[in-house]
Amino acid sequence: MDTEEAIKKAATSRGIRNLEADVEPNSPSVATDEEDNEVANAGELCRVKTLFEGPPKCGCCINWVEEPPQDLRQSVEDEEEAIQHALLVRMMNNHGEGKPLKLHSIVVQSSPLRSVIGDLFQGYQGITSTLKKLVFKTPFHPFFYEWDRLNQLALEEQDPVRKGHIRLLKRVMKSELKTTISTCKDLDSNSVITFDYLWTIFKPGTDIYVSHDGHDCFYRLKQCSYQAGEGCVPSFQLTANQIDYDGKTFGYRIRCLCISDFQGTRPIEELDIIPASRLSSFEDMKKRATERGQSFRKTCLEEYHYAAYRGIALEGDNKRYIDGRIVVDALAYEIHNDSRLQLKALKPKSLEPGLDVSDQNHSDPAHPYRFGRSTYESPAELSDDLLYLCSPTLRGYDLKTKRWAMLYVDFMHAIKWNDTEFESLVLQRDYKRLIASFVESHVANKEAFDDIIEGKGQGIIILLEGPPGVGKTLTAEAVADNVKQPLYAISAGELGSTAEGVESKLTMVLDVAAKWGAVVLLDESDVFLERRSASNIDRNGRRRRLPAAARAVDPAFQSRIHVTIRYPPLDAAARRQIWKRFVCSSRPGAAVAEEDYDELMKLDVNGREIKNMVRTAQLLAGHEKTPLSIEHIRTIVRVTTRTRETGKN
Repeated sequence: MDTEEAIKKAATSRGIRNLEADVEPNSPSVATDEEDNEVANAGELCRVKTLFEGPPKCGCCINWVEEPPQDLRQSVEDEEEAIQHALLVRMMNNHGEGKPLKLHSIVVQSSPLRSVIGDLFQGYQGITSTLKKLVFKTPFHPFFYEWDRLNQLALEEQDPVRKGHIRLLKRVMKSELKTTISTCKDLDSNSVITFDYLWTIFKPGTDIYVSHDGHDCFYRLKQCSYQAGEGCVPSFQLTANQIDYDGKTFGYRIRCLCISDFQGTRPIEELDIIPASRLSSFEDMKKRATERGQSFRKTCLEEYHYAAYRGIALEGDNKRYIDGRIVVDALAYEIHNDSRLQLKALKPKSLEPGLDVSDQNHSDPAHPYRFGRSTYESPAELSDDLLYLCSPTLRGYDLKTKRWAMLYVDFMHAIKWNDTEFESLVLQRDYKRLIASFVESHVANKEAFDDIIEGKGQGIIILLEGPPGVGKTLTAEAVADNVKQPLYAISAGELGSTAEGVESKLTMVLDVAAKWGAVVLLDESDVFLERRSASNIDRNGRRRRLPAAARAVDPAFQSRIHVTIRYPPLDAAARRQIWKRFVCSSRPGAAVAEEDYDELMKLDVNGREIKNMVRTAQLLAGHEKTPLSIEHIRTIVRVTTRTRETGKN
């Protein structure tokens, strides 16, 4: 056989053939020899021409040539003799220290053994035991995790052929894993681990534990690997699933966690991330996490959840303390923060670890995980047995600071409503009756309050007008508590100074307020209600604040106000009532007599100033470790009066 014929035969064995042979020579559509002599136009010749990769001419293009490569030969694995073996062991050159050759991978060709491997790796995704061959690459972590199971299968197997093939697989694996197995037994007996052997205690598909700001969190481990970028500290990275909520459905959210490199050994229970099975009090911690998960699920199933909150909250990478009322609303959080959670459907397959048994060496690093938004199923499908995997946080809004945040479920508690606040308002009884009936009737019959255009006129607007400190803000707070709805209090300054800024902020406020059924208090609203004229518009289109005497409500706004309540300045009797109320609510044992209130009511101060003076007097009494007395209040009054007179001068 000459050289040219040998090359053609090798090319054929490699699947490279002259495709001209696939065309029937006598077909009427095929060019004859006589026609070959004629010059055909581009694309007219009914033949296939095979080209081969030739020597490169540049670094970016492939040089296609007519002659096949000279060094073609049949793959050893495709030869008849190799195909007959149950296992193929692939060895590669070792370019590092140690032996000159090292194990690269094994190829399982035995049909009985492939069936056994299917049983061995039940609960893993990506393995099909009916394929002609299964390829496992070093470092054979799945075989380490299932080593005891493999031994059990070998003992239970009765068929001599299958048993022999299992022993063959065990022998190959043991030669590769025996050092790891021995070392891990020693480490495990001492309840410690080293950084290099972290992977041995983190089996994909099992639960792991992390403490976030003192909150116990459980995840289902998906996969783990070592990472060591150039100039970066080596780390052990874990990809895990946690149950979250996006405002419409529950689903699994992928979280990336890591353990930084450390020297020597470390007790397993002192790791930043711990296998749940290694926790000494796992069952108790799981029970508490399940109870929290019940609150998580119950809260999510509400359209919104209004609650009191005291504790740390997360805002991006920052933490801040919240002591006030919040509204949990994951959907509104996504809309107004342009943030969308990527969740996988709550299906058992989503929690199964993956196993790659292909012979491909290339992967797509740009897309290590492909997952999309889950199809929206009923949120109630979150089963009780998965509740401990729920996130410890929910997305919501802090009504005090007017900011969105991640809120811990454990810091939420029921609101203690002040049912007596409204009745104790220093306000004419007719006014209180009107406000109460107006608001309560509106809440009970919201759909009846509408415009000709459906949905346009379902809100009510009450204008509270009067000097500072006479109870306008307190009225709004008392009304909100009376109807047990959120109070969204915002001042004109918080809305911004430009038309675009005001419109954007106000749109957001009214959007969430309508959804939450909130009472919106727009403080200092007179700047927006003034009659429009050239004198109160600056050259940038912004309103300028005019003196009180110059203000008049714009008719366009006036026609939209349902009722106006005018608050007169406080008289002596009203001031006495306010002084007594704040003193009595300050702390038990306040030493202020009835005649002292007769003295205090003569002071020309408003309600807000009374509250501030009582609060300051409380601090003074607390510093002196004595009950609040009239002397503490007199001291604060004297200091405040002097400061006022100095300011006037």
